[in-house]
Amino acid sequence: KTGMIWSEVFQRPVCIAHANGGGFADSTLDLLHAARTLRFDTTVNAGLVVEDMGRFADRGLYVDQEKQDRIVVDSSICFGPLDPMPGWRGIMSQVNMITPHNEAGFEGMWFFAARPKTHREGEPQAFEVGAVQHMPIVTRKGVPRPRRRNGTAWFEGRNRFEIHYFNLPVGPGECLGWRCYGRCDVTFADLPKDQLAKQRPGQVPAGVWQGAGADLIKGQTIRLDKWRPHIHGVGVIAELTGVDFYSTAESGKDER
Repeated sequence: KTGMIWSEVFQRPVCIAHANGGGFADSTLDLLHAARTLRFDTTVNAGLVVEDMGRFADRGLYVDQEKQDRIVVDSSICFGPLDPMPGWRGIMSQVNMITPHNEAGFEGMWFFAARPKTHREGEPQAFEVGAVQHMPIVTRKGVPRPRRRNGTAWFEGRNRFEIHYFNLPVGPGECLGWRCYGRCDVTFADLPKDQLAKQRPGQVPAGVWQGAGADLIKGQTIRLDKWRPHIHGVGVIAELTGVDFYSTAESGKDER
């Protein structure tokens, strides 16, 4: 019942792990051993965590009512460091979001990784495109829209996309972005004023960057010219595929 097996050879408990790991079986057991020894998690979160969705919804949210093809990057949904490791690598495995209803409408949604470049005041924000989902997510048609014209309400819907099948590598400093062909029932709130006050020169301003829809190609630079003081009810989880024991500077690599 405990899952523990006693070895007749060594007379000590032996744990057996099944390492399918979303296509990374070769390194999964080594990663688990390092995580246990160095006391770090094997998942990394960016944006809204599931446990906080109820409190976030209490603010009173808006729903995206736009219909045109668009690209969106929210600077609150960016991956940070993983203490105590100098670096890490992973794949985005799960996107959780608050939606107006449990049945949400998504008319072509592509997730991708975006790495922000240095911000220049008064100019569009540039992002380097990382891994891109190879096909759009489309839900069934006919899902009713929120009744209120401006889309504000207390939203109780929860939606989860399992995206590890798309094999989207990600690392620290990269953000979750998406392209939407038309309707995408993503919710957002007004950005708290204290987050706006924390802005530093050259740093990407907190909030949401948006631009016209276009093909996304890994390695290209996109420039999003619309900024809005919003924060989305969206969070993403990445599963680790490896960690770095030395910082970029110590390894002799150029961070640029």
